[in-house]
Amino acid sequence: MSAAAVLPPRRIVVAIDASPLSLAAAASAAAIARRLGSVLEGLFVEDVNLARLADHPEVTVVSILHARHHPEYHYVIGQALRLQQTAARHAFEAVTPLCPLPGGFHVRRGRVAVEMLAAANECDLFVAGWHGDETAAQDAAFGSIARALIDACRRPLLLVRRPLDDGLRVAVLRGDDAALALAEAVAGAADDVDRLIHPDDAGTSRVLVVSRDRAVELQGAPCSLLVAPPT
Repeated sequence: MSAAAVLPPRRIVVAIDASPLSLAAAASAAAIARRLGSVLEGLFVEDVNLARLADHPEVTVVSILHARHHPEYHYVIGQALRLQQTAARHAFEAVTPLCPLPGGFHVRRGRVAVEMLAAANECDLFVAGWHGDETAAQDAAFGSIARALIDACRRPLLLVRRPLDDGLRVAVLRGDDAALALAEAVAGAADDVDRLIHPDDAGTSRVLVVSRDRAVELQGAPCSLLVAPPT
C-alpha cells in the first residue's frame, strides 16, 4: 500500500439517497470527518434509467387507489425523483453541522454503480450503506453495487451495515497487515486499533478494516467493513 493511501482521509464522500441505511452512512461519515478533521461531501446519484422513464412515451402509471391510469404519469415519476433528491440533500445538511469542514452536496446522473465508483475513485474515503444479508449465501451477501465498488475501487471504502451507535471502534484481524496501516490512520493511533482473532468478535458497532482480497471472504461479518485499496 502506498504512503498516500494510509494518510488520514482529507476528503470524504458519502453516498446518500434518504434510505435509512444511507442516513446511517451519512452519520458515520460525519463522525469520521469530525474525528479526523476531514472535508465531508454528499453524493446523490439520479438513476438514469428511472429518469428516462419520466420521458418515455409508452410508460404508464396506474393508481392503486382508483385502479386507472394516472393522467400525469410523467410528472409523477419526475416528482418522485426530485423529492428523493431533496430528502437526501436535507439529510446531508442535517449531519454537516457536526463536521469542522463541511463540503458540498453533489448530484450525478447516470448508472448508479458507475457514478458511485467514479466518485469513490476521486476521494480519499468513500462511504456507502451496505444492504447485506447475514442469512444469504456468501455470493449473494454483497449487492451488485457493493461488489462493483469492492472489485474496482482504488481508494479506501467504508460499507456501513448498521448505525455506528457506539462511535467509531476500529478493529483489524490479526495477520491482515495490508489493512493495519489504514486502520491506524482512521483510528488516529496504533493503540486505538483492536486486533481480533475472529470477525465475530467485532461486535455490532465496530468497523472491521480488511484488505480488499479478504472483503468477500468476510462479508458475513456482523459489522461494517472498511476495505483497504489494492496494494
